Amino acid sequence: MAEILGVVSAGAGLVSLSMQLLDSAQKLKRFYDDATNAPKTLDKLSIDLRTLALLLRELERYRVNNDDGSDALLLQCLSRLREEVYEIRALVVKLDQRLRGSRVRVKLSTAFKEPEIQRCLMSLESAKSSVLLAHQLYTQLRQQRDAERLQQLVNDQSMRMITAFDTSIQAALARQNQINK
Repeated sequence: MAEILGVVSAGAGLVSLSMQLLDSAQKLKRFYDDATNAPKTLDKLSIDLRTLALLLRELERYRVNNDDGSDALLLQCLSRLREEVYEIRALVVKLDQRLRGSRVRVKLSTAFKEPEIQRCLMSLESAKSSVLLAHQLYTQLRQQRDAERLQQLVNDQSMRMITAFDTSIQAALARQNQINK
């Protein structure tokens, strides 16, 4: 029962994290587009968050379509990823509050200190490492399963060919025996 709950929560976790990352990416993109002198790092961060969200969705698709026992690793990666996403979201919320609290649009580079961006980028890199590890595992398991299926198809086809050949030889021998009688 606990295993089933873990699998269900993994799926819910992937979808939720993906949505949170997309929301943060959209806000960062809006900040970048609206602000003057916005650091390019902000736009890159937005792109990386969207990419990570898409990767999470792909992981969820793999997880739903395959029951290969790799959910334990996925749950571990999700745990780590949640921490990183929390830090990223906290930074985006902080930036949003700073910009909303100002009557005059503050330059983004002032409201969003460069060290904060660097911490956010480090969190993102850590999150990407966790997700890529899970993605690599799923890809490896899928390739292994595909190779096993292919081997089974080859074995089945070989057996059909051997059976057909054996039947053909037996029929030929039977005809030869009748001719020899």
